[in-house]
Amino acid sequence: MKMRWAIIRPEFTQRVIGALDHAGIGAMTHIPFRSPGGEMNGPPAPPGVHDTSSEILMIAVSDHEVAKAVKIIRAAARLEVPGRDG
Repeated sequence: MKMRWAIIRPEFTQRVIGALDHAGIGAMTHIPFRSPGGEMNGPPAPPGVHDTSSEILMIAVSDHEVAKAVKIIRAAARLEVPGRDG
């Protein structure tokens, strides 16, 4: 078994979880967090301070499913940008 961690933007979390669940990878935990600039449910960050909300997704997969899980996460969490390839 391998443990993989992914930091995902909140708007993609449910899409990633759904894609993993659809592929039969259901052993996961997600933890919301806010990086520098404020605490969860706390006051907003002061002006000029970078404040980013994200989620940590922890996934336990068998050794032979690691590459599959990483591929699914990358595809489901990909931000569509016009004109960007790959």
